[in-house]
Amino acid sequence: MNLRIKSFLTIFLILLIIAGIITFPHLKTIYYDFQFKKAIKLLQQGRKTEALNILKNLPKIKESELNFPESQLNPAKAKIIAALAFNKLASKEYNDAIKLFEEARKLDPSVDVVDYLAFAYLMTGQKNKALELLNDAIAKEPNNPRHFEFRGVVYASLGNKEKAQSDLKKVLLIDPNYPGQSRVIKLLESLK
Repeated sequence: MNLRIKSFLTIFLILLIIAGIITFPHLKTIYYDFQFKKAIKLLQQGRKTEALNILKNLPKIKESELNFPESQLNPAKAKIIAALAFNKLASKEYNDAIKLFEEARKLDPSVDVVDYLAFAYLMTGQKNKALELLNDAIAKEPNNPRHFEFRGVVYASLGNKEKAQSDLKKVLLIDPNYPGQSRVIKLLESLK
């Protein structure tokens, strides 16, 4: 982005703040939303460490800062809570991550966390719950390769190699350029 555009956007943002159209909580929400989307994209590309570093480095949020005007409550709060859940997931605090992911999904069902929620359930030994979530996700989005990757992992953990291999092969059929392709191939090879 060139300097003129950056300057214009900065001035525009300052004017919105002065006019009271955007407040500090709005800015924080916008920042969290941007970082959350960036981290999700990195996770989808298989760049887990970078994604988790983004989420770990988000400033701490106080519970009082999660109070938004009613009109923006659900999507904004859901994304912030999901970011907190990713922090818990990265810290291997799986039960806390589950609670936060579930809360985010209740506030905004469109928040993109079902695969990671299923992973947290898997890590707490709740494999059937993880499988149930992923089956529902696949029923809603049958062309989402990430759902099949995660379900393949759950099937592998249940000892069902055939179903695991089938799901992992579907990942590569749905998207031959899947960002986590090398990870999926390694998993397939380990199931032979």
